[in-house]
Amino acid sequence: MTGDGSLKAISPGRSFWERSFFSLRRLDRRLNVAAVADGKRAFVTLDGLRGLAAFAVLGRHTFPDFLFESYLAVDFFFVLSGFVLAHAYGQRLRAEMTTLDFMKVRLVRLYPLYALALVLSSVTVLTQFLHGHPPTLHTAIDYAAALLFLPSPASEGLFPLVGPSWSLFFELVANAAFALSWRRFGNRVLVAVVAMAAVILIAAVPTRTLGFVHGAMDSGFYWSTFNAGLARVGYSFFCGVLIYQMWSIRKSPINFPPVVIAAVLFAILAAHPSSNLQAVYDLCATIVVFPLIVWLAASSRVSGRLAHTFMVFGLASYGVYILQVSLMPVRSVIDKLNPGIGNTLPVAIGFVVFVFVFAIVTERYFDRPIRRRVMLWMRKSLPPPLPTVSQTRPSTLSNM
Repeated sequence: MTGDGSLKAISPGRSFWERSFFSLRRLDRRLNVAAVADGKRAFVTLDGLRGLAAFAVLGRHTFPDFLFESYLAVDFFFVLSGFVLAHAYGQRLRAEMTTLDFMKVRLVRLYPLYALALVLSSVTVLTQFLHGHPPTLHTAIDYAAALLFLPSPASEGLFPLVGPSWSLFFELVANAAFALSWRRFGNRVLVAVVAMAAVILIAAVPTRTLGFVHGAMDSGFYWSTFNAGLARVGYSFFCGVLIYQMWSIRKSPINFPPVVIAAVLFAILAAHPSSNLQAVYDLCATIVVFPLIVWLAASSRVSGRLAHTFMVFGLASYGVYILQVSLMPVRSVIDKLNPGIGNTLPVAIGFVVFVFVFAIVTERYFDRPIRRRVMLWMRKSLPPPLPTVSQTRPSTLSNM
């Protein structure tokens, strides 16, 4: 981008990645204009942190015993989601936007890539059928529930076909509670809810009650740990809403370098505390550190190439998170073709790159076009959605 804000011409000889880079810059410019018109500010650092957390979950599933605490990325997602949804929709929910309209917007945002993950998982089911394992009644129930974005009553896991979507389901539950209550209750009630949810976590996690069966916070994806999922989202999402209310009144006076904030988040997710300290570690990270990170990062400005890197991470984050498990059979195919190499480091690294590229491509050519068409169709009855850093495309770069 030139000094006057105009884009440089792209020479025909540029590579695919260079063209993609400049395409992101054009996207940045268009979104920046929209943000200024809406009076909204940008949260590019939060975009990058969300991408980092999504890749931490991918690393957990790809490299055994690596990023031990990365299951806490879900709690970070919840805090981040509460913050940005309060920013993007809080005023509108207190004005003209109904709960039903808000939930429609959320489902439109989440469902396309979720549906793609469901289709990809169906390849595994079909392969099992071809090898003499026909679908059962339980399989049919799993699919019926999955199509409705609901937990399956026929399986131990909440979402046996698209595993990562358990956290999305709990987030939608919190979204509905937020939309229903936001117009009726003020900040005092919000503080009371967050405080009560924190007390519940502090009481339940160390005592292994309320579904926290491991003595840590890695719970919520089975029916037996359903209450743990509610407790996790109940604190973290509404804490994110509270942090936004606090940030809107008093922002961080220090512009912390975004790389430092990202390094702190990575260190938290990569730590491996001893088993007798794991509950304390998880609670401190969730109740204290993650909200502080979001509060600081919301005021952290980023520019130049680092800003575009954060944009790309944010662009890929949802796809990386929701598609990774459905793409795992790719490694099994590689191992069958070349026995013994499926779990080697080069293949694992290659798989991470593959998931990243797949997420970028599907966001650009599948997810975004579908959401655009659906929102155009719904425009007559819905207030136009504002871009958010939590579950949408990367936020704008107002400092460029």
